[in-house]
Amino acid sequence: MAFGPAYGLDTKIAIKLGRPLGSGMGGKGLVCGAVSGAVLILGLAQPEMAGRKGKQLLYRKVRELIDRFEEPYDSVLCSSLLGADINTRLGRAKVRLRGVSRKSCPGFVRAVAEILESILTAGFSR
Repeated sequence: MAFGPAYGLDTKIAIKLGRPLGSGMGGKGLVCGAVSGAVLILGLAQPEMAGRKGKQLLYRKVRELIDRFEEPYDSVLCSSLLGADINTRLGRAKVRLRGVSRKSCPGFVRAVAEILESILTAGFSR
């Protein structure tokens, strides 16, 4: 949502597109929604580059984003980040009871935003 307008993505549309990414894609505990959203922004931000070379450069930027996020957190998987299998009723209850997502997710979002900002600032030339 914060990065979309700079790349022609309306804020309301960004919210709609991002909504199903929450809790690791629809509550499945898969890839963190903030990481998934950042990957989508990288796709929007990449200048038009045809063919294999453009795809390889974009993939390199995606891997950089993921690697840099994994350095402090050891994972990009929501269930791992929250310490419970949120794809189960018991796991969701555990996360809710401990307030883990309320305490942790804003920090994950901030970390992803900072990483994304530094990648976008560096540009797609490398």
